[in-house]
Amino acid sequence: EVVPIELNSDKNAFASKFVFTEDGRIIMTDNRGSVLEVNKDNGAMKELFTGSESFCAFNIVGNYIVAIDNKNIYIYNLLT
Repeated sequence: EVVPIELNSDKNAFASKFVFTEDGRIIMTDNRGSVLEVNKDNGAMKELFTGSESFCAFNIVGNYIVAIDNKNIYIYNLLT
């Protein structure tokens, strides 16, 4: 079954990076600097945090999301 994921009503927004957690959760970034968790059952998205701009590096290390933009390094604990 294919589950469509609609970013939002803004035609200028697009997904830029996807990663998967060890337990199968889908985490993505968009070109606006948002980090979102995607519900793989219904395509709904929950914003986890935002950066100051789009991310040049983005990964999951253990239970942490590590994201880097041109100004900051963000470390987000997936367990909280």
